[in-house]
Amino acid sequence: MLPKYTDDLKKDFEIAKISGKTYFYNREKKTIGGFVDGAEALKQAIYLILIAGRFEHEIYSSNYGIEREYLAGCPEAVIYPRIEQTFRDALLVDDRIISLSDFDFKKEKDKLNVSFLVNSNVGSFTVDKSVMI
Repeated sequence: MLPKYTDDLKKDFEIAKISGKTYFYNREKKTIGGFVDGAEALKQAIYLILIAGRFEHEIYSSNYGIEREYLAGCPEAVIYPRIEQTFRDALLVDDRIISLSDFDFKKEKDKLNVSFLVNSNVGSFTVDKSVMI
């Protein structure tokens, strides 16, 4: 005889989003102090995701950071869409980000300056990132 299944969980609850408040990382001084929230917290999260290598640090999940190894030595026709897809894969994991658009690439010797528009639930803003190629 199989046990009877009953769903005793009451449906009288709401799922609440927690605040995006986090510690402030001062990039110039390389110190942590104070707090940020909203768009500034998201900008900081994007910066930290884009400097972390995916699978390089055990403290982060396998969804955190970018994969950089396979970008070196690629021709320009291949590297631009790869970088765009790499950034999308890394950043769209964050549920505050709705979309990424308007990617712009400017090559400078051995680095590539990438700028793009982030559309999020806390506003839209442009992000600039340099990638070694």
